[in-house]
Amino acid sequence: MRRFFIFILIFFLLRAGAFPLGVMTESRFFSSSVAYAGRHGYERGVPMASAEFGAAGERAEGIFGVQVTPEVFDLSLDFEFYPGLLEFRFDDSSVSLGLGGICHLQRQSDIASEGDLIFNTNFRFLSDTNFRFTGQLGYGFKRSEIYALYDDIGAIMDRTLVMTVSFDKRWGNLDLHFSAGSHNLYRYPLFVSPIYDLGVGYTFEGLDGNSLRLGGEFEVRFSDEFTTAPYVGGVLFRLKAGYFF
Repeated sequence: MRRFFIFILIFFLLRAGAFPLGVMTESRFFSSSVAYAGRHGYERGVPMASAEFGAAGERAEGIFGVQVTPEVFDLSLDFEFYPGLLEFRFDDSSVSLGLGGICHLQRQSDIASEGDLIFNTNFRFLSDTNFRFTGQLGYGFKRSEIYALYDDIGAIMDRTLVMTVSFDKRWGNLDLHFSAGSHNLYRYPLFVSPIYDLGVGYTFEGLDGNSLRLGGEFEVRFSDEFTTAPYVGGVLFRLKAGYFF
């Protein structure tokens, strides 16, 4: 099973780099961030660092990222494709339907590891007023190993519903972002343990057409919000810098 996840990851990486006709060459970016989990919930007091590379075009978007903490290593790839036949244009906006996939690998020191494979259907709304809404609905597969128990119970297999919504708005060089969903790029709990993220950023335009974005994010993670009393499983503060070219 581990080889299967590695194969899927390599496949997506090759696909993400195999668009020489402009499908994913309109913009590219590299970003890095540092984050700290506040002293609340079971992930309290944990520093984190991550780095991502992404590319986007009119029809496709992809992002590859790595996150590290003192005990956990994450590797993720998210890819979306919007075929032209499922795009509907209006005077000042457009609506697109598409498909996507996510591959995520995590290793928790010498304690456990997990792999996630998700398939999405995507909805995207773009407006000339620099407003963007995206929604995802899909199904995920999770394989977990607890090393101390592996000889007794083997791998743990789970399936789960996945759902996210995201709102982005830009005013000149200032942008605001809000998202809510069952997962983010590095975290994939079983449904329903939602993650809420609010972020703001400012973009500095360069003379060469490239740009630098600095931003901050506030993230709240709930554990089992709907079936029992809501419990905040973590609060995260993140500082982020991205270079777009």
